[in-house]
Amino acid sequence: MASKRLSNYQILERILEDDEESIIDSPDEDEGDDEVIQSDHNSESEESAHETELEWSDDDNEPLSRHASKDSDSFYLSKKKCTKWAKEPPRTSVRVRRHNIMRETPGPKGAAKEIHTMSEAFFCMFSMDTVNLVLQQTNDYIKSIQGKLQRERDCKFLEYEELLAYLGLLYMSGVLRSSHLNFKDLWATDGTGIEFFQNTMSFNRFLFISRCVRFDDKNTRSERQKTDKLAAVREFTDLMNNNFINNYSASENVTLDEQLPAFRGRFSGVVYMPNKPTKREFLKHLAVDLVKARQQTRATIPQLPRAVQKRLKRNAQVQDPSPTSRGGPSTTYKR
Repeated sequence: MASKRLSNYQILERILEDDEESIIDSPDEDEGDDEVIQSDHNSESEESAHETELEWSDDDNEPLSRHASKDSDSFYLSKKKCTKWAKEPPRTSVRVRRHNIMRETPGPKGAAKEIHTMSEAFFCMFSMDTVNLVLQQTNDYIKSIQGKLQRERDCKFLEYEELLAYLGLLYMSGVLRSSHLNFKDLWATDGTGIEFFQNTMSFNRFLFISRCVRFDDKNTRSERQKTDKLAAVREFTDLMNNNFINNYSASENVTLDEQLPAFRGRFSGVVYMPNKPTKREFLKHLAVDLVKARQQTRATIPQLPRAVQKRLKRNAQVQDPSPTSRGGPSTTYKR
């Protein structure tokens, strides 16, 4: 047994001697490996045995950098090389993060849960504070230009009911998709106009209100514009956004997108796009709630009258109560 063990030791010593000779005979072997293997870590110092084991796999001495390239097959890279889209859905049997826990039931909340008419639904979004703000600032501007007009009846102050009628005409013009029409055609008396507009107010009065409508104090606007580009409508937009938040809770599926409506006014935030027909557009971002969670191809937001009618008939908070997963809000960014 002793002679057999001795022969084993001799064999082991010969193997070690052969390895040392091969290392001495080929001093440039490490340099050749550095040219072939691509690594993100470049260091001139000697590597420890633990680091050497991490750089090579056990399968036919294959570098782990090749395995890293295989991991890239699990996601798609965006056009701008800044976003990774996973090919497989994430695991569902995991604990939901605290900031993703849904703490409110999606759908109307607060005063919006008690609506029974279309006007009540409208005032949930366009509250009395918002109407009074527009009414006060518009009348202040009318008062400042009264001395420039010859007839007093041409610059009458705006009444509360008249302002609501004006907003109704704007809403109906959007329903009729008249953005590319001359507004005067809606008041035509040759049978081609719309009687609803003619019976509400005259065309000249509509133009006067459109010219005088204001959302802030013009005397302090220049000072506020130094730090806020939306100073002219900041208070109005804040009130509207608060009404949206206080009357509606988004579901777990929300998409963020941008919209570029045509804008021909004077504003420093206008985006110039030569490939568009209007050339000048106003950039705004939207957060849209996908109320139909099971819809796969596209998301369609129903119009207000139809949505209110379904709300009254079914007396439900949401049209499609379908959060099937317990996960928190998932956001889709559309670029």
